[in-house]
Amino acid sequence: MKPKNPSVSRLTASFATALSALFAIKSASAADFYWDAAAAANWTTNTAWATTAAGGTDPAGNPGAADNVFFNIDPNNTTAATVSLAGGARSANSVTFSTSGATNLRAGGANSTGSLTIGSGGITMNSGAGPVTISQTPVSSYGTLTTILNVNQSWTNNSTSALIVAGPLSGSGNLQKLGTGSLVLNGASTGYSGIITGDGGTIQPGNNSAFGTNKVVMNAGTIYPTAASYTFANDLELNNAWLRQGGGNSRLLTWNGNITTTGSSTIYSDGSTGGVTIGGTLAIGNGATFTSNGSSTTNRINGNITGTGVNFNVDGATLELSAATNHTGTTTISNGSVFRLQPNGTILSSNNVVINGNPSNFNIRNTVGWVYNGTISGDGLGQINLNSGTNATLAGAVSGLASINVNSANTDTTISGKISGGSVINIQSSGNPRLTLSNTGNDFTGNTTIFSGTLRLGNSGVVPDATSVVFSPATGVTSTLEMNGFNETVGGLITNTAGNSVVDNTAASTNSTLTVNATANSTFAGAIRNTGAGATLALTKTGLSNFTLGGTNTYTGATTVNGGTLALSSTGTIDNTSGVVLGGGTFDVSAKSGGYTVANLSGNGAVLGSLTVSTQLAIGSSPGTVDFSALTLGSGSTFLYDMTGGSNTADLGNVSATLDLGGATLNLVQLGSYTPNDKFTLFAYQTGNLTNTFAGLADGALFTDAGGDWMINYFDSSPGLNGGTGTSFITITAIPEPGTSLLALLGAAALLRRKR
Repeated sequence: MKPKNPSVSRLTASFATALSALFAIKSASAADFYWDAAAAANWTTNTAWATTAAGGTDPAGNPGAADNVFFNIDPNNTTAATVSLAGGARSANSVTFSTSGATNLRAGGANSTGSLTIGSGGITMNSGAGPVTISQTPVSSYGTLTTILNVNQSWTNNSTSALIVAGPLSGSGNLQKLGTGSLVLNGASTGYSGIITGDGGTIQPGNNSAFGTNKVVMNAGTIYPTAASYTFANDLELNNAWLRQGGGNSRLLTWNGNITTTGSSTIYSDGSTGGVTIGGTLAIGNGATFTSNGSSTTNRINGNITGTGVNFNVDGATLELSAATNHTGTTTISNGSVFRLQPNGTILSSNNVVINGNPSNFNIRNTVGWVYNGTISGDGLGQINLNSGTNATLAGAVSGLASINVNSANTDTTISGKISGGSVINIQSSGNPRLTLSNTGNDFTGNTTIFSGTLRLGNSGVVPDATSVVFSPATGVTSTLEMNGFNETVGGLITNTAGNSVVDNTAASTNSTLTVNATANSTFAGAIRNTGAGATLALTKTGLSNFTLGGTNTYTGATTVNGGTLALSSTGTIDNTSGVVLGGGTFDVSAKSGGYTVANLSGNGAVLGSLTVSTQLAIGSSPGTVDFSALTLGSGSTFLYDMTGGSNTADLGNVSATLDLGGATLNLVQLGSYTPNDKFTLFAYQTGNLTNTFAGLADGALFTDAGGDWMINYFDSSPGLNGGTGTSFITITAIPEPGTSLLALLGAAALLRRKR
């Protein structure tokens, strides 16, 4: 036998080695495994798999780390696939689900454990696929299956059914969620440190540790837990994405990690209770939009808010802020929502507030010492509510609101900014809340109603002249307008209820004047007073309508009637006023049974009813006329009478009923030159209605006053130069120097008296 050629032997050996290596490479390359079991089967059973989508050929083994796994590739197959991993550690490069029936992967038997490691190929649910559960529950029946991600990968769900991962995640690979479908993460993934990114659809966490320990990034889509209340500690990025609480009433979603947003991002809460709470810092991208939305629940932000030029929207439900925030831009409250600043909750003055929609509310509560210089504006439907313990100052302009409401006790708020638009102001809580207005440019058109507590003036002219202050306290409750040493004009001062209504000047040594410019008939049944040491409060009535005082008023300043009628009801008093000054208006005491007494009366106008002047009557304004119904001058009083002979003008009192001079002192004041025989009417009255004379001046008496000599006639049948309305006249005539003229005048006067 011929020996073998050594060269051929070496070649044969090399070929065999290469062929073995080739087969080794082939066996290590990726293979496709198609689930082909008609019923529940184990992952490790090779007959449960096929090598092609058409089925029929069993692989030699079961899927490994490099292999791609397909469950029922035929979308018309509605048979449920149930796969047990037999309590072991299984692997696949990718897993794809297509059947319209449900697919369940379980660890194994009761309380068993297993794992499925998924490679870079990730998971895909095709359109039309039925629901998929990885780690079928309950654990007591099927154990716990951990899904391990050691490399970065994508999970895509294009189905309307959910991809449910009921067991925990593990590993450090990043997970990208794609597709419009839902990914449900129900496991406690404390051993997972990868980043979860949502780029579409919905991620539904069902465990406080569902996201592992790293951050969550939502570039699109929604985080939407629905099964229960959850609290998450992960940091979160919302980039044109939503954070939503679902599952009905009483469900709470709390996110204590820091949240960063860009684009337009939203938090939303379903149901009538529950809500979303952000416990960490909310960093809104510069120029980005952040929206809090929901049905009728309350969302909360307990941490700081940062960002420049942001659009911060409260668009439905309620949003509460509980910390001092630092974002700038515009906060818009709309569609009937509530934006509430809780204790210590504030926004920067560079963050302007817009309130639109009925009834959208900006609620401020217990923000002690907060000064807000930003503007608050609206479309005429929104409200500001100053709630319990609010001690803040709104220094910016307030415009376009339906109302400003002081709603709770212990509230002491100042609005120093200008209030414009149709706003009404309501102070409406027990516990003596107080609102101070201090901007003299206020031009709001609504009334201010005090149900309880105090409206305090911080300057003169802060209540628009055409608006009314309305007092509506319940029985036993006190409502107060505190003048605070300033002057104010209101369109009306009105009491609607039986409680205690008070206007008070409490400022020490600083006088105030309240002007009621009545444009409609109204009544104030409360008390006007001045309790400040050394200070007075004066009341002025203007406008053409009637204003009635029905309470016990103790103010000590003047009472001036410049227009219309100031009336006292049967119970109304102004006993301490320094005097009544008529500036063309009417003082009406006709409701007072037995008449009414004032210390002093002066000016031009009219008096209705029976009036007694106890100290001084000074008709006219150098000079003037007063029309009386019935007049009594008190004993010891003075009648100050102004006259100007050259212009035929002098004071005049027209009395239509009784006139009682009461022994008052007549004091003449010469305002201009007069000539002898000039005659002036002091009072015109109806014959027979005169009682008593001036002190020391009998009828026909001669007396000297105002630099001249005079004779008085109480029963003159003709008026003097200044006229008078009546049938008899009290006149005084200037007497010439003694001589024949004087004797003739005296003789004529004596003859007239004899004829009477």
